Amino acid sequence: MEEKESLGSIDFLNVIVSDAEETAKRILKDAEQAAETKRNSAREEMAKWEAFFAEKTEQEKQRIEKNSQNNIEMERRKIELSLREQIISESIQAAMEKVKEFASSPGYADVLRHLLTEAVYGIGKTDLIVSISAAETPVVTQELLNRWAAELSKEIGVSLKLELSPLRLRSQGISVSDREGRVVYDNRFETRLIRYQSAIRKAVSQAVAGS
Repeated sequence: MEEKESLGSIDFLNVIVSDAEETAKRILKDAEQAAETKRNSAREEMAKWEAFFAEKTEQEKQRIEKNSQNNIEMERRKIELSLREQIISESIQAAMEKVKEFASSPGYADVLRHLLTEAVYGIGKTDLIVSISAAETPVVTQELLNRWAAELSKEIGVSLKLELSPLRLRSQGISVSDREGRVVYDNRFETRLIRYQSAIRKAVSQAVAGS
């Protein structure tokens, strides 16, 4: 079963996969129009070749047709791979835009609390530095971290200390490290997207194959 996560009110993986499918439909529609133009051109070209080789032997005609079909198949695969990468790239960008919009919503603090909790459990230490991006600064304060530390301390059964770093991440999310900076749990959204690559590619492949 593939990993699915709900971050606050966002089912993050489903959002990305849904965007990928919509992007696939749009790009594939444009690509199909371009492909139809190419197919018409190819038909005209084939007609010219057939006329040219009308007097050639049947064996020669079959060889030419086989080569032509191989070339068409290779071109089709190249276009399909190019479309997949374009769809994945645009879908990930769309997902990050949704995250930016979500930063100003009331539920964003719950999302960050989820990211922090995951990082605290993942890093396995109790004296931690928490780094955020500029987008999180209106939400995450040292006072809020103190409250979250108290809540998490009760959950894990040990005293936890969280200190807000003065440095800012270049992208949204949370990164947690020990005080020496030797152990880091990077829980930014763009890092999390890497975990979803297989699911995104699967959705895109299905969309392309079904076109």
